[in-house]
Amino acid sequence: MNCLREVEIREFRGSDHELVFLKRLFTWARATSLKRIAVAFKLSVAESTIKELCKMLRTFSRPEICMDFYVYQNMVKVLYAYED
Repeated sequence: MNCLREVEIREFRGSDHELVFLKRLFTWARATSLKRIAVAFKLSVAESTIKELCKMLRTFSRPEICMDFYVYQNMVKVLYAYED
């Protein structure tokens, strides 16, 4: 874990066990050199849910970790424009 710099999560739904894992990952990240996390949401996740999950995941993170969120539009993965 000490050498982990990037994490990519695909097909994220925001289930309880996925959120517990990510919260734990951020706890471990405090002792690692983690710099970037990319989360790609599952196509079936509603945009309102995505917005809430992005907000929640940002509360888990440290400011120095870059977090990118992706959604699917017309079957193409695109960067999600997250707004507070």
